[in-house]
Amino acid sequence: MKSAWIPVIALLAACNGPDTDSDSDMTGMDDTVTLSGTIVDAATQDPIEGVEVCFDEPADIACITTDATGAASTELPMNVNIKVRMTKAGYPTVLTHGNIEEADIIGARTALLSDTAADAALTILGETRDTSKGYVLFAATTDLTLQTKVEGATVTSTATTGTQFYASAMGIPDTSLTSTSAAGAGAIVNVDPGTYEITFAHTDKACVDGYGWPVSGSDGTMELFVEAGVMTFVSGYCN
Repeated sequence: MKSAWIPVIALLAACNGPDTDSDSDMTGMDDTVTLSGTIVDAATQDPIEGVEVCFDEPADIACITTDATGAASTELPMNVNIKVRMTKAGYPTVLTHGNIEEADIIGARTALLSDTAADAALTILGETRDTSKGYVLFAATTDLTLQTKVEGATVTSTATTGTQFYASAMGIPDTSLTSTSAAGAGAIVNVDPGTYEITFAHTDKACVDGYGWPVSGSDGTMELFVEAGVMTFVSGYCN
């Protein structure tokens, strides 16, 4: 169960933040950037073949599918907002948002949480998965790589339904926590579908939008899109 609720959703380019990915190459002379990476199972770390990665926005980008090594690649226009959804039988659909800047993202690694692992985590909370509801996974980190987690961040949303928790340092749901642990993550489960706002804050650090579409004039606040049966991932950068 370690890190069961901390999927590494890193198949997006820089989301309104600096490019800190050592595998990124500036492509300012081109009109497109390359987005490529590998998708694995969060528990086993085995590559997942047949994950369909589709772009709700921009709508004219064709879907791509991972091969036997879990790899996929596509070209995207620069400086556009994107909405990405990843689907595979046996795994909840994952939805996330970002902004493509002028950098290639090569070799990113994404971990998906299986239905079985998601159900196991919910049992700790005394919850069961309601397919008419949505799920929000959040992470407080320092940058787009999601590698350095931030402890002590609080996450609030305008959603009035669902159960929110932060993950312990071992990635286990802990309803006694009032802010992020060293894992920097948490979730809101069984949320009514709808459009909300989610805000990252910290007593000692300034938080800004990470993976998500920012709300104008509000540092650390992003739009939150919740769909039935879908896991929405959002992150805040706190430094």
